[in-house]
Amino acid sequence: MLVFLLITEKNEQGDSGQIKNNNAGNDEGTSICGEYLMGNIGLGACQVETNFTDTDNLDNNAKVRTYSAEYQLGGGMKVGVTYFDQEQTANNKTMTDVDGIISRLAVGF
Repeated sequence: MLVFLLITEKNEQGDSGQIKNNNAGNDEGTSICGEYLMGNIGLGACQVETNFTDTDNLDNNAKVRTYSAEYQLGGGMKVGVTYFDQEQTANNKTMTDVDGIISRLAVGF
């Protein structure tokens, strides 16, 4: 069995939910995710970005990227690993910049 899945989303909310004419807005985001499955192997990647400009005209951004690999051992058991990178800024200052790796063993019944 061979499966390829690609999902893209984009949102633009402008100044939705903000007081009119307070200079805030540009609330937007995008996500692009994909997954490839072939036999017992699965590979995936995803990137999500958001941006908002506050009333002082400063940017507030977030970006998360993940890359994953999975192997199905059989009998409902899977092993996998995911690498992630997360970056966030608030008022043009870096608040979060972290990378990590997560491994997992899943057992299904």
